[in-house]
Amino acid sequence: MKTVRQAIIWTILFFILSTLLTMKQKAAVDGIDSYGFPLTFYTYFGGKCDNCYDQYGFKLLYLLADIGIIAIIVLLAIRLKNKTFATPMLPLTRQDKVPQTSPLIFKDDNNNKMTPEEIYDFKRKNFIDKTIENFRYLVENFGYSQPTHKTSKQDNGVIILDEFQYENKLTDRLVTISNAYHPVDYGFEICAYRPSISTNHPDREMLIFLLKENQDTEQTYIPTVAKRLKDEFGDILNGTKWVGK
Repeated sequence: MKTVRQAIIWTILFFILSTLLTMKQKAAVDGIDSYGFPLTFYTYFGGKCDNCYDQYGFKLLYLLADIGIIAIIVLLAIRLKNKTFATPMLPLTRQDKVPQTSPLIFKDDNNNKMTPEEIYDFKRKNFIDKTIENFRYLVENFGYSQPTHKTSKQDNGVIILDEFQYENKLTDRLVTISNAYHPVDYGFEICAYRPSISTNHPDREMLIFLLKENQDTEQTYIPTVAKRLKDEFGDILNGTKWVGK
């Protein structure tokens, strides 16, 4: 898993660097040699003292604590980087975004004002229908499997995410197309994975995204992003290229 490998490598490097930069070697001048940061895991004292030698030497727990502290910091930094600087984080162009207008009043076929629940259901239905329709080419032209539809729910049963997964085992590609409806989530995302390496969320490559506030309830942006995925990322879809390679 890419994240674990990165964490191990960076933890080792930072551990070595912090130890070298903070070590003290003064035993030759009646001082103390000490190694470790933020906790000192090894000290050496070459002089004489009464009942103090148990304070020196190697302390395994301090060594493990130093490594653990550095590993936690490294993992947090990697997760922040993956979330903030996903490669490539390509926003939709200005032409792709839905123009911002004054708030709309949604009405049903009988001209009755729609409730927030009805608007939410309407948006979900449009996302599902238009995703299946506009990304059909992944199956027909690129050899991907029929999409698998997955959902995420809150404890109260409300669906907060719809996700379609398209996989091509021959080219080692998994493409996910999702829309999140919870207020703290991003919104629409198209991500790519190499299943032979990892299908964990932090290891994804986000190809296209669109924030919730830039979406319309009819989901009219989907045909545009579907065409953009095929035109700009065709080499990734057919397995001949990977992001940044």
